[in-house]
Amino acid sequence: MKLTFICLLLLTCFLLQAQTPIINRTNYFEIGDSVLLYHKYDTSLNSFTVGPAGANVLWDFSNMDFNHPSVLVDTLFYISPAGTPFYPNHLSADYSQATLCFIRKTEPFSTENNEYNYYFSSNDSIAFIGRWADNGGTERWEDHCTDFIKELIFPLSYPTHFIDSYARLYNDVSGSGNHFVTGNNSVTVDGYGSLITPDGTTVNNIIRIHSVLSARDSNDLFGISNYTRHQYRWYSSDKKGYILSFEMSEDSSVIETANYQRQFDLNTSIGDIRKNDNSFIIYPNPNNGQFTISTSPYEKAIRIGIFNSLGQQVYSGSNSDQLLEKQIELSTHEKGIYFIKMNTGGVNYIKSIVIK
Repeated sequence: MKLTFICLLLLTCFLLQAQTPIINRTNYFEIGDSVLLYHKYDTSLNSFTVGPAGANVLWDFSNMDFNHPSVLVDTLFYISPAGTPFYPNHLSADYSQATLCFIRKTEPFSTENNEYNYYFSSNDSIAFIGRWADNGGTERWEDHCTDFIKELIFPLSYPTHFIDSYARLYNDVSGSGNHFVTGNNSVTVDGYGSLITPDGTTVNNIIRIHSVLSARDSNDLFGISNYTRHQYRWYSSDKKGYILSFEMSEDSSVIETANYQRQFDLNTSIGDIRKNDNSFIIYPNPNNGQFTISTSPYEKAIRIGIFNSLGQQVYSGSNSDQLLEKQIELSTHEKGIYFIKMNTGGVNYIKSIVIK
C-alpha cells in the first residue's frame, strides 16, 4: 500500500511538471527578427493588478485598452551588433562582447530617434550590456554595464529563481552628470497557465516572470539614492519574446507602464506580424531589388518606409488612395534583409524582405 502511494505521488509530480511550460533560447529573438511594441502609460492602468501567482493561472487582460490615444507604437529590429554606430565601443561604453542588438525606433519615418540595445546572448542566458540613444540635437545618452545584468537563464520554468548582481554606468550627454549604479536583479518564475491578451486572444503555455531590480545610484550632481523597480513579463513556450510586460516602482501594486509586443508564433514568417492577411503583400520575395507592394482596397493614405538591417532608412514614400500596387526599386542597394514599415492612418504594419 505504501509503495502504491509513493508511486502515485511520483506520477502526480511528474504529470504536474510535464504540464509546466519551459522557456528556452529559441523563445527569444534572433538576428533578422522584428516586432511592434505598444507602450501604454495612461491612468486607466490604475484599475488593473498583475494578477495571482501559482499554478494553472488564467491572467485576463482583455479589457486593457491598447487603442488609447496615448499609446505609443515603436518598432524593434533585431540585428548583429557589428557595424552599429556604437560597436565595439564608444566614449566610455564597451559593447565588444555583444552578440545581439535591437534598434528601437520611436518614429518609423525619421532617420533619428534610434536607440541601440546591446545584449550578450547564449544558449544558457540573455544578459543586458547597455544602450546608446541618438535622438538628434542634445538628447543623447549612454548606458553600459561593467558587470552585465542577467535577465533570463535557460531552460526557464516554474518555480525557477535566481539573483544576479550587476554594476552599471550611465551618462546623460545632455547634462545630468555621471551615474554609477550597483545592485541586484532578482528573477522568479512565480506562475504558469494561460494569458488572455489585450486583443482578446487566449495564449497557452505561459509562464510569468517577476523581476525585482534593486539599485544604489551614486550621481555626480545629486549624491546617492536607492530605488527598486518591479517588472512582470508573460512568456509563452510557443512564441518569441515576452507578450505582455508591466513595470512599477517600490509600490508594486500600482502599474506605471504596460508594454504589449504584437509578434508571431515560432516557425511563422516574420511577415505575418500585421493586422490581417489582406493588409499588403510583397512580391517577389526574395528579389533582386525590384519588387511590388500590393495593398488592400480598404487601406488608405499609406506611408512607406524601408530600412536596412542597421535601422537606416533607404526609402520613403507614400501610396495614393487609388493606387493598389506600388513598384519599388532598390537594385543598387546591398544584398541582405530589409524591413518595410507601412502606416495607414495610425495602424502600423511591418514585413521583412530579402534582396539577393
